[in-house]
This record gives sequence, C-alpha cells and structure tokens, in this order.
Amino acid sequence: MTTSNTAAVLNRPLSNTNILAEKTLISPDELRTRYPRSEKASQTVEAGRASVEAILDGHDKRLLAVGARHRVTSIADFISARFGKRQSLRSSSVKLLQ
Repeated sequence: MTTSNTAAVLNRPLSNTNILAEKTLISPDELRTRYPRSEKASQTVEAGRASVEAILDGHDKRLLAVGARHRVTSIADFISARFGKRQSLRSSSVKLLQ
C-alpha cells in the first residue's frame, strides 16, 4: 500500500465495519421486573453485607480484600462510597487490590 493509499484508508470515517447487529438494552427497572431476585439471592447479599460490616466494625477478625478496577485514592474513601461508612479503618483488616 502506498503512502497516499494508507492516508486515505486511515482518514475515512468509521462505519462499524465489525458490528454485526445492534440491540438496545433493557433498563435496570425492566431487568428487575423480568428477573426478580430470589429469596435465596437476597439472603446471600444480606449475609455478605453483614460480614463486611462486621469486619469493618472490628467484630470479625478476617481480612477484607477489596478488588478495584478504578483508581481509588484510599481504602477509606472506597469503603465510604460503597458502604456509607466514614471511619478509621485498621490497616491490618482491609487491603486494597488494584
């Protein structure tokens, strides 16, 4: 390919060359209506949240490892944003994995 051909190819508008189909996703409300959470799933979520609360409050001595894909300035900020807790956290009980 010559330089002028390469420039022409690179400067052409994108046209979804590799897209086979397009479908609009349903809203979160519609998703919850179509697929309601089971009682067992609700219990699992509540048990997990209770475990995290116990670790954060120091009642459970396990280590809480937080995996974060996004940049988090501090573990305390992450916990506060996710769980609504603003407190001093013992560094030995919570570790941030990035």
